[in-house]
Parts: sequence; structure tokens; C-alpha cells
Amino acid sequence: MTTRTWPRAQRLDPDQILGRLANDRGLTLRFDGYCDGGQMGAVYVRDSQERRFVLTRLLETSTDRVRQIMAVHDVLAKRGYPLARYRKCAELGTSVVVLQECLPGGILQYPNLDIVTRMLALIDAQRGTAAGLPTLTGTALHLDEPGTTFCRHDTLRAHSRRSARLLSWIREVGKDTAPTTIGDDIVHFDFHAGNILVADGSISGVVDWGGVCRGSRFFDLVTFRFGVSRSSGIPGVAQVGSEVIDHLDAMMTQVMVEDEFRRHWAHMSLRMADWSIRHFTPAVTEEWLTLAESHMH
Repeated sequence: MTTRTWPRAQRLDPDQILGRLANDRGLTLRFDGYCDGGQMGAVYVRDSQERRFVLTRLLETSTDRVRQIMAVHDVLAKRGYPLARYRKCAELGTSVVVLQECLPGGILQYPNLDIVTRMLALIDAQRGTAAGLPTLTGTALHLDEPGTTFCRHDTLRAHSRRSARLLSWIREVGKDTAPTTIGDDIVHFDFHAGNILVADGSISGVVDWGGVCRGSRFFDLVTFRFGVSRSSGIPGVAQVGSEVIDHLDAMMTQVMVEDEFRRHWAHMSLRMADWSIRHFTPAVTEEWLTLAESHMH
């Protein structure tokens, strides 16, 4: 196993961001604490009128992309979909800083079967919602061509024989499938428990829509499956009971044909294995590889 140090994704630095917003944009905000969950960082801020927002940063994007995300919010909100709307944005270099609504509740830490059933209903509400959004396109899956910030191939190739074997399977899947997500549904693309807020036993909102794209809504089902585990040994993963795991696995089998499932599973295997190699310990990576291999066929 290699001991090579891989580049990490840069986390949000609130002091730097708030300083640049004040100096470059004349927007004065006060830091009000860190948000729970998330790997890239999100913080609470207050404006001059003491209104509270969540500040996040979208990397390598533009205000045009933010307007596209806001159009997605409009479509889903009309269906009663609970989500955090964007209120302000500011372009800083190749990134855009966004102020979004601060919704009630906290992140979904211990999903039970009732909450998961409600979550599945939200995914089903995304059906056909991209049809009226012609500029919303599919997102690259990087099965045959690596990404840069996410979904690198070199990490898996060099980490261990086990990860290299997984990469070989991922690339094999990539030979026989579309290079991007496909379909007419809105896909959140990062639909895990850390992006789902719960208040009083109900889902109060879904946040972090920076990766939203056109595709099959069932991609979000697979993403959620990667975000839960029977154990608590994986950072950022919600611990659930066996009944939740069994229900999700049964759902994936029922709603997706094999080719669609393999495409989605291969992407999430790549994304999470690469991320863990670069950001966590070898023991955590072994946990992700075990999950990836559980449906590798």
C-alpha cells in the first residue's frame, strides 16, 4: 500500500471568504458558527440586519450556474419540495459564494425506516422535473476518464491491489455506458444524510444543490445508499439499522435495470474511494472498498 500524499480538496475558510466579500463586494457579514456535517464546509453568518443565512462556496462555477440552480429550486418548490433557496451570490475568482436560507432542524444523523420512506418520496417527486430546464445537462461520471477535484483514477490505481481491482471494474463499466448522467429528472447528485435536515420528525429541507444535474432520480437513491452503514466507522456516514439497509438494497433492485444500477454504483464507488484515499485513513478506505465491492458485478 502506498504512503503517497494526495492533494486534498480545499475547505471553506470563513475568515478569508468574509474578508474578500467585504473588500471586493462591499458585503459585510458576521461569522456565526460552523454548520454540522459536510466535507467542504458551510458556515452560519448574519447580515447587518441580524438575519441568519448559511454561507457556502461553489467551486469552479459562475453566476450563470447559480441562476440555473435557482431555476431548479423554483421547479421543485412548486411541487412542495422542501429546500433551502438561494438569496444572494457573489463571484470571487473561479468560485461563487452563496447565501442560502437557514432552515429549521438539524442534519439527519440516525435515519429510521419512516424517514427513509419520506426521503424516497422526495426522490420520486424529482421525476420528469428537468424537462422544462433545457440548459440543465448531465454530469460526467468519470468512469473511463478521471476527474480532477473529484473522481481521480490515479489514487485508486496506486493505493492498493484492492483499490486497483475496483478501478479496473469501474473502467470496464465505463466502456459500455454513457459518459454522463442521462434522463429527464432533476438529480441532486449529493443526496446523503448530511444534506437532509429534519425537524420534529419530518424532513424540513434538502440543502447543497451545487452539483444538481439532469439524469435519473435513482442516482440519488444510490448516493443515499452510500451514505448509510450498519457501523459508525466511516466519517460522514449515518448509522442505520439492518432494516434500512435491506429496504434500500431492495429498492435499488426493483427500480433500476442492471445497466443503470451498475453505472450509478460504479460512479459512487469511484467518488467515495478516491475521496477517502485523499482525506481519511487506510482503515476508512477499506470500509468504502467493502461497500463498493458488495454490489460489484
